[in-house]
Amino acid sequence: MTNVGISRKLKQVVKVALLSAAFFTMGSVTSSGNVRADDNSPIIYNGTKPNQNQVDYSGDGSTTGSLYLTVDGIKSNYGQIDTVNKTPVSNGEQPSAESIIDKDQFSNGTHELTLHYQLTNNTDKPQLYYHTLMLPRNWKNNQSSSDKDQVPDVVAAQKPTIKAPSTGVFLAVITYYMDGGTAIDADQLDSYLQTNGADAINKLSSIFFSINVPAGRSIDISIPLKVTNLSKVNLSQRNSTFTISDQDSATDKSHPTYNLSTRFAKKIDVNSYFGVGKDYLVATRNGQYKYTMVDQNIQQLFPKIAYPGNGELTFDDFATGEGATDPYLYSGARFYLNTSKIKTVDGQPIGQALQDNGYTLPVGLSVYRWDASLTTPDDHSDPTDAIHQLNKGNYGGIIFQPVKVIGADDVQLDYGATWDPLAHVTVWDPTKWDQDTVLTNAQLEAKDYGFNVSGQTVDTTKPGTYRVTYSLYSNPANPSTKITKSINVTVKQPAPSPSPNGGNGGTNVTPNTNGNSSSTNGNSSVVSNPTSSPSGTTATTKEPAVPSYVAKKGAAVYATKGIYMYQNANFKKSQRIAQYQKAKRVNRPMFVVTGYAYSKGGALRYKVRDVNHGTKTDKKRGYITANKKYVVKVYYSTLPKNKKITVINKKGVNAYKNANLTKKVKNFKKGTHLTVKKLVKHNLTTRYQLSNGEYITANKKLIIQGNR
Repeated sequence: MTNVGISRKLKQVVKVALLSAAFFTMGSVTSSGNVRADDNSPIIYNGTKPNQNQVDYSGDGSTTGSLYLTVDGIKSNYGQIDTVNKTPVSNGEQPSAESIIDKDQFSNGTHELTLHYQLTNNTDKPQLYYHTLMLPRNWKNNQSSSDKDQVPDVVAAQKPTIKAPSTGVFLAVITYYMDGGTAIDADQLDSYLQTNGADAINKLSSIFFSINVPAGRSIDISIPLKVTNLSKVNLSQRNSTFTISDQDSATDKSHPTYNLSTRFAKKIDVNSYFGVGKDYLVATRNGQYKYTMVDQNIQQLFPKIAYPGNGELTFDDFATGEGATDPYLYSGARFYLNTSKIKTVDGQPIGQALQDNGYTLPVGLSVYRWDASLTTPDDHSDPTDAIHQLNKGNYGGIIFQPVKVIGADDVQLDYGATWDPLAHVTVWDPTKWDQDTVLTNAQLEAKDYGFNVSGQTVDTTKPGTYRVTYSLYSNPANPSTKITKSINVTVKQPAPSPSPNGGNGGTNVTPNTNGNSSSTNGNSSVVSNPTSSPSGTTATTKEPAVPSYVAKKGAAVYATKGIYMYQNANFKKSQRIAQYQKAKRVNRPMFVVTGYAYSKGGALRYKVRDVNHGTKTDKKRGYITANKKYVVKVYYSTLPKNKKITVINKKGVNAYKNANLTKKVKNFKKGTHLTVKKLVKHNLTTRYQLSNGEYITANKKLIIQGNR
C-alpha cells in the first residue's frame, strides 16, 4: 500500500493537507474544524500503547532511568532513545517518544506541569555519571527565529528539587546553565535568584551533573514547569511540540540521547470535522492546485462519508503510519483514506467504478494522507475553486481527487455526416496527477497507451443510436489499469425533401426590406444571404440552426478552459490561429460571436472575433468550439437563487441610474456583496437591478452569483 501525502492547499486548501509532500499540497484538509474538549479524554494522552517503562541506559541493565512529565500527577510517556538523531518534527519524522497535552483542558484552570528525571545504579559498585538534562528552553533556543513565536515556551517555574545520595569518595558537581550559556554552581543558585529575581529561574536551559551514585541508589530531579505563550502556539501544525533530552556528557562512556517530545493540541470532533454523513468533495486538480468538481454522474457514484464505516477512514495522532487506531483525533494528527475500502453506492470498488467511467486514481496511490488542521479556506483565493465547498452544504471535510483520463459526451450527427471518433474525445495523460497534459491524436495513435475505439460501427447513412467505447491503459503492462468511457452516437433522420409549393417540410421565404430573406423551418429560424451565381440566378448560403444554450450572433462569450482558434470549422493542428490558456475568471479570453458552422463530424463551432484588447490576438477572426464545457456566455441570464452577487473585478464595478449604464452613481469595491431584484436585458447583454433600483453589469468577469 502506498502512502501519499498531500501538502499544500489545505495549508493553502485545502491553508485540506491534503497534504505532506507529493500529493495535495493541501498540508491539511480544510474544514470548519468543530473543536471541543471532551471530559472523557485524558488531559495528557499517550496513545493506545503507553510507554511508561524505565529505559535501559547501559544496554545491560546496569543503569536504568526515566524521563517524563506529569500533569496533575498523570504521567506522560517515558523518553526513549532517539535512533534517528533528529529533532521531533524534522522532515515529519516520528519522535522517539511523544505525548499530547489537551490544550483546552490545560487552559481551563490551574494545572501542575512537572518534569521528572531519575537515574539508577543497579550494580553492586558505585558508578560515576556525567549527564546533561536539557529542558524545553534549550530546544526552543535552537529553533529558527521565524518559528519561535509559534513554539510553546515551556520554562522552569521554580527551583529544581534534586535528591542525590551521598557520593562517598567523589563529590557531586551540579551546574545550572541559563540562556546565553551563563553557568551557575548549585550552591550559588539561591544567590543568583535573590539578585535577579525569582522569575530568573524561567531562563534555566539545562542542568549538568557529575555524580558518583552508590550501588542500588538513584539520583532524582523534579522541576515544576509553566507555559507562558500557549495562546500564541500554532496548534494546526506539529510545531506545537516541546522537547526534553538527557545526554551522557562523557566521551569515554557515551550513550545515545534520550528524548521526550510533548505537544499541545486541540481535540477535534470527528463527526463534525470530516462531515460524517455528507458527500465526499470529488474534484480534479491542475498544476496550480486549482480544484474543479467532477461530473455529477461521477460524484453520485460515491457513498457518504462514514466513520468508522468499512475502515476506509483512520487516523493516528503520533504520525506512526497508516492503520493506527487512536480513539481520539487531535490537531496536527494524520488521517488516512484507504481507497481500496471505499465502495460505490452499488457496492462496486470505487477504483474500478472510476476506471469504468473514464477516470482513475493518481498513479501509485492507494491511500490518501492528510494532516488534521484547524484552518479554513482562504476567503481571498479563487472563489470558483472547489475547495471552498469543503464542509459546506452537502459536502463534508474530505476531498477525493481522481484523475479524469477520457472526456467524451454523447454525440448527435447529421444524416450522412463524417464520423471521426477522435473529433469527439479528449484524453489526458493517465500518468499525471494534474489535468494539464492532453494527449494529441498522434500520441494516441502511436499505441503507447493502448488507445482503442470499440463498440458498434457508426453508419451515418442509417439513422439510430450507436454505442461507442473509448479505452486505454494507464499502464499497458497491467491489464487491470484499463480505463473506459462509453458514449451514445445518434445519427439523425435525414432532412425531408423541400416541397416545391412551400408546403409541409418546405421552407417559406419572406423577403425583407434590406434585400436579404428570412426563412422559417419548423422550430428553427434560418437567415439566408443572397449571393450571385454564375448563371445570374440567386443562390443561398444558410447558417445552421443552433441549440438554445448557444450565444446569439453579436453576443460575447469567454473560454473557461484552454482552447485554440482555427482557420475553419474542421479543427486541424496545422490551421491553428491562436492559443488561449486557461485563466482565472477575471482574465478569461473573450470573443464576440459573428456566426456559426458545423465540422464534418457534426460539431458546432462559433465564428468569432477576438476582443481581448491589449493582447497580441486582439481582433483576430476564426473559429472556436461551441462546446459549453469550454466556452460559455459572458453575461448571466438568470437571477441567483439567494439574490446575492459579489464583485470580483479588481477595480470594482460601477452602479448607474439607467439600464444602459449611464449616469454613474457610485463604485462598489472588489468583495462587495450586493442584493439584486431583477435581471434586465439590454441589446445582447444583461444587467442586474439592485434592490435600490440602480443597475450594474451582469458580466461574469466582473461579478459572480452568491456571497463569495
